[in-house]
Amino acid sequence: MKLTREIKTAFLVIVGIAVFIFGYSYLKGLSILDSYNTFYTEFDYNALKQASPVTIKGNQVGKITTIKYDFKTGKTRVAFTVIGELEFSKNSKVRMYDLGLMEGKGLAIIPANDGATPAK
Repeated sequence: MKLTREIKTAFLVIVGIAVFIFGYSYLKGLSILDSYNTFYTEFDYNALKQASPVTIKGNQVGKITTIKYDFKTGKTRVAFTVIGELEFSKNSKVRMYDLGLMEGKGLAIIPANDGATPAK
């Protein structure tokens, strides 16, 4: 079977697009093959940055995706994603903590092992 020049070019373009999509996702820090859940929290004070880590018991399980100031409530609304297999209760706390002198702040999830329904 002889492949024409057009078929070879089409195959090369499709492979190029796939490599671009995987590469772009890799640079953003997300994997296409993994699932993520998005959660929201509000703070009175904000010293966070996008892409700051979200940890649970010291292990990074996600990152901050968006930070927006709500003019009606006067609070900062923070959206963060965590890996899909992580479950924690609705009564768990989300706390802001220092990453270090030069690194800014991150979010820590303090799980509540109370048997309440999982956060969604």
